Amino acid sequence: MEKERVDICGINESGLNDDEFVDGGEGYEWFGCNRPAIEGKGGGVGFLVKKGLQVSELKEYTGKDCLALCVKGMSGSGVNVILVNVYQKCEGVNVVENKERMAMFQKVTEQARMKGEMLIVGGDFNGHIWELDGVENVNGRMLKECAIENDLEIMNVIWNRMQKCTWESGGRSYHLDYIMVNDSCREKVKDSWLGGLDDVVERDHRVVGLRMEWVGETRKRGGAKKKRIVPVDKWEEFGRK
Repeated sequence: MEKERVDICGINESGLNDDEFVDGGEGYEWFGCNRPAIEGKGGGVGFLVKKGLQVSELKEYTGKDCLALCVKGMSGSGVNVILVNVYQKCEGVNVVENKERMAMFQKVTEQARMKGEMLIVGGDFNGHIWELDGVENVNGRMLKECAIENDLEIMNVIWNRMQKCTWESGGRSYHLDYIMVNDSCREKVKDSWLGGLDDVVERDHRVVGLRMEWVGETRKRGGAKKKRIVPVDKWEEFGRK
């Protein structure tokens, strides 16, 4: 990661338990939200953060398969950057737990908006939305509702290099992994992309990348695709019934 100049790497479905951690080498520190060993190896989220960054865990917004960090001094403007990594279970597996996790995610999103902080959210939401898959499930609706209420941009929808499916297996392919930013952070986005299936160990999910431009003038929105999220109550106006 040092060679690629990666400052922060979010890892989803880490499969780690208790005090286990990911070794990112001497230059990185692991911040993880692992599951208890009694629950098996599923789930788990975390970040590998380059040493030297001022990072603190937002414990009030961290719970099972949801981890929130605050990075100070990274933006170069004195504004905090809030990072959130989320793993939502497949629809129907644990609806209550998914709703509780989205409620926690909603709170940290509202906090960032009220305090004028930059926000980057990524993870495996196991959600389908109309704009990408042509179908929509409960996880996808919760994701969109939170994005609309808090003025978040879903990079998979608006950015040209994010249009490919993020998950492929057995001849099927869907958009399940998303990255979202708020307006103040969107102005700093230089590029966003999806990697190949050979870039990671678990090869049914693609790497989702985001490059920020913290120093100098922000770039214009030339890389953005003019496509927007359509609220449910407006679907009929856009041919959705």
